[in-house]
Amino acid sequence: MTFPVSVKAVVEVDGRVPLLRNKRAEWELPGGPLELGQRRAVVRGRVARGGGDARGLQAVDPSSRSGPTLSAATSVPVRERRSLRGATSRGYGAPMTAVVRAARPEELRDVLELLAELNPDDPRLSAAETARTWRRMREQPGRCVLVAVEDGRVIGTADCIVLENLTRSARPYMLVENVVVHADHRRRGTGAGLLRAAVERARSAACYKVQLLADDTPANHRFYESCGLQPTAQGFKQRL
Repeated sequence: MTFPVSVKAVVEVDGRVPLLRNKRAEWELPGGPLELGQRRAVVRGRVARGGGDARGLQAVDPSSRSGPTLSAATSVPVRERRSLRGATSRGYGAPMTAVVRAARPEELRDVLELLAELNPDDPRLSAAETARTWRRMREQPGRCVLVAVEDGRVIGTADCIVLENLTRSARPYMLVENVVVHADHRRRGTGAGLLRAAVERARSAACYKVQLLADDTPANHRFYESCGLQPTAQGFKQRL
């Protein structure tokens, strides 16, 4: 099985990193696809710089030491480490120091503590039932519980599952649930980092979309939109 690879370039100009505006009007690092058997990637596109001040940036090819010139446009200071989905307001783009990875079996208690912040009224399960459910979740094909870890402590989590599909040329899609960051670590980019990791897993699985339901609050909507998700449909659910 093979997966598409995208190579990104980090270019610093006067202490700032240029970002590329893609077809979805999102900001990201300039980059290009690396095809099977190809030893180098070509950076394509135009970068936008605030104020219309154009500056040529040379994309250096590692083998030929040359490459196409990018027309410069918008950039961000390196020190800010903004979210590449445009999360720059209301604290969403603050620096993230946590590492996002798949949860380990022994991190069940940490995940449960975070989920208790998300749904404090949930009834407590027995230890045996919790362990059985956790094992089934980890063994379920296409499922991954992500955690954000900072200084050895789990401070955020998101539950992702890739579902097979008979539409869209049989490309699967990903559902994301139970996104929560510890109250003491919010507004520092951790939630955005969890979603970026989920999207990257979806891309690796050749998913055609990532989908989630958000509570109907303006703050939640602003956060998910800042991470690149768009309110493109009306969600419906029936609690059972």
